[in-house]
Amino acid sequence: MFLLITRLILWLLILWALWIFFKKVVPLNYYTYLGVFGLSILAILFLFNPADRFADTAWGIVSFGVRPLGIALVLIGMAVLDGKKEISKQGSSLVTIAFWILLISSIPLVPNLLYQNFIERDAQTLVANSSTQGASAIVLLGRNTTEPQLPGRPQIQLKDQGDLIDYAASLYQETGLSVIVSAGRRNDMPSGAGEQVEANDIQTLLEQRGVRSGAIIIEPNGVNLRSSAEGVKRILDQTGLGNRVIIVSSTTQVYRATQTFKGLGISVVPRPSSFVSFNLPRTNVLSRVRLQDFVPTLEGLTRTTQVTDEYLATIYYFLRGWLSPDELVRPR
Repeated sequence: MFLLITRLILWLLILWALWIFFKKVVPLNYYTYLGVFGLSILAILFLFNPADRFADTAWGIVSFGVRPLGIALVLIGMAVLDGKKEISKQGSSLVTIAFWILLISSIPLVPNLLYQNFIERDAQTLVANSSTQGASAIVLLGRNTTEPQLPGRPQIQLKDQGDLIDYAASLYQETGLSVIVSAGRRNDMPSGAGEQVEANDIQTLLEQRGVRSGAIIIEPNGVNLRSSAEGVKRILDQTGLGNRVIIVSSTTQVYRATQTFKGLGISVVPRPSSFVSFNLPRTNVLSRVRLQDFVPTLEGLTRTTQVTDEYLATIYYFLRGWLSPDELVRPR
């Protein structure tokens, strides 16, 4: 009952904030169109299967307005689209706020602090409190670790999180456990190029790294953490592998992955990779600050956005009831 009430209150706060925002920004004669659009987005998010690509697209639209770049663009839009030839005093204030949001979000020091003091500290806590003893399989959450295979590019190329594949292969060498690869169809394929399941490419790379083909199990429907957890749960039930698995995930999403799998009754041993900062014992990121860490960069904005996206996704998963109720706050 506590969880239900908490979700209800949070939903009411979100709806109230949206109402106040659109009441001030959107002209009255556009409310009908806005209402139809909003209801359509909500229907896609809550009625469609989480693995459906329309739900994924709808979430991308909804979350844009609360990312650093999205907030800045909305504020600038409010300032310049008020129908006046000159920006008003209120409009100037909105542009100033947008400037500071972009500036702070782009400074590399900001995401470094967020990663070290929140994301990666949580990941290290999860690892320290878990043991691989009794694990029956390795689950590689491999979505967006490889580039699509296109004509003229025969080799499978890795993305920034491609080290997850190497880590899963090394865990296989250590444990000898089966590797369940969860990565569904690609949504970034050009029109007419056909449909590809990313897990098949990952299987090829794992075999090249010494993982026996018979030890690899493909889960081809994982397009997000929820659909991956559901697919892995079906595989565990069908194969009788057991209910305790090692999860190989990016550091950014390992907490949400752990709680999502736990929510389906799967015992999890988190093993994150793709660390961003260097969290040495008894050291702080401030002790290694350089002058260039205060110079805005695209990489800084990207990493700040990644942290924002993960916290937004965690809130969304909580609202949907997809997280395990045994831990309502992130570990500290």
